[in-house]
Amino acid sequence: MKTQLTRIRIEAERQGEDICLTRVESLWSDQARTQICSPADWPKNADTPLVWEVFEAIRRCPERDSIQLEGDLASRVRNLKNNAPVWSRTVFGSTTSDSGRIVCRLSEMFESRHGSVQLFPDSISEDCQIELILPGTEQPRQTIANEDLVELGLSIYQDIDQFLSEPDAEDKRYTEVDGKKSQGIWVRGIDVVCNRIAQKAVRRWSTEGDRDVDARTFGEDLDLDDTNIRSFVATTEHLPDVLCLFDLLDGTEHWASGTNLFSSAMSFMVLSETGQYELEVSMLMMFDLMDRCWKVYVAREDDGSAYVQSLDGSRRQRLTPSRGKVTMETARVCTVARAPQHWNTLSCLIEKSGGCPVGAMNSFGGNPMLGLLAEGRYHAVFQPDQRIVDGDRQPLWDLLPGLHLCWRSGCHVRFSDGSPFDVKQIAQDAIHTGEQICPYIATPHEELIKPLVEWLNPGEEMQPRRKNSKLKSPRS
Repeated sequence: MKTQLTRIRIEAERQGEDICLTRVESLWSDQARTQICSPADWPKNADTPLVWEVFEAIRRCPERDSIQLEGDLASRVRNLKNNAPVWSRTVFGSTTSDSGRIVCRLSEMFESRHGSVQLFPDSISEDCQIELILPGTEQPRQTIANEDLVELGLSIYQDIDQFLSEPDAEDKRYTEVDGKKSQGIWVRGIDVVCNRIAQKAVRRWSTEGDRDVDARTFGEDLDLDDTNIRSFVATTEHLPDVLCLFDLLDGTEHWASGTNLFSSAMSFMVLSETGQYELEVSMLMMFDLMDRCWKVYVAREDDGSAYVQSLDGSRRQRLTPSRGKVTMETARVCTVARAPQHWNTLSCLIEKSGGCPVGAMNSFGGNPMLGLLAEGRYHAVFQPDQRIVDGDRQPLWDLLPGLHLCWRSGCHVRFSDGSPFDVKQIAQDAIHTGEQICPYIATPHEELIKPLVEWLNPGEEMQPRRKNSKLKSPRS
């Protein structure tokens, strides 16, 4: 894939009516460390304010396909193309040995047409973090309300619904985009395209009206994922205000085969005053076969609510899990068994315990079934500890949105060994410490917890997974 700019932070100061850069930090997708450039490294003939103005134009524009530059700014960019070697070394602190590579990147961004300049930022990642600091103009950190995040989620879902409803959506199921690979497996074009749709919606939302929010996306098939989110948070000096966790087609294989066992999952985490990311809103979009329409499930922290609504917002209903007494013999339970290693784990448990203890067990678990659990259609959903067999695990986006919904709807959530599972703390730990092994049990029926724990841990004494965990009320 093309090398792209993934992060840039530009500090500047005003001198009269001029903008003078004081520091530039840049990070490219093929580099491990940020490049830093200071005024001492800049030649006198470098047009240093230009980088500020160009990236300000990019940051404020929700569509990055092309940006038209006119007048004086266009003339200065044309001059930049003519003097790209000097300017690239100036702004990005490149060494002589790799200046040609960086010049190539910069030259790909600009094209002269009919006396104006059109900016084609193909060298800028869809999810590039652009931060511009101009002393004296900084605004206090904006309050990001849960309602704002729900608005963003609905906007993304409406855009994705429009895309999936297009006549040629069938062809997009099997399209490979940019030859992108994920851990050696070809990524379906549909996942990549849905991510791009969401990233455009995030950029549009971030600068709407008086809003000026720095939001960063991570998750399934994105450059920032569970393998590097911890290092990103630990090494980034100025963290984004919002982390948007996406798995926009959770169950791509089911979607591609025409079944409705898939969802579009997201969670939003907001940077607090303490410098920690806190879970605020989670959402799922699923197609309901009974009502023949999309439904959107929402959990939010401002009022501790969980509800389901129509995509257009015209109908809303509080989520109510199953109630009444249920025995293991009558329980309808779901688990995650999408791959051979999951079946190996279940086989191991069945062999050790002498059978399956529940009345009915479906193998389609994860976010879609957690949403249905919160709606009262199942009695329990669990994910065994895959370390029993082969160490497989689920990334955060495969469980957090659904568990957040279950917790806020009133379900009990535990680790598979029975110890407390604090959904908000688990999300925070995954971001800040990298903890990602989260086998769980979710059920509104407290009487099912003990027998499920015993079945999932045959012949083992129960040891608390987290000594410091405190069990919170689902409605706290």
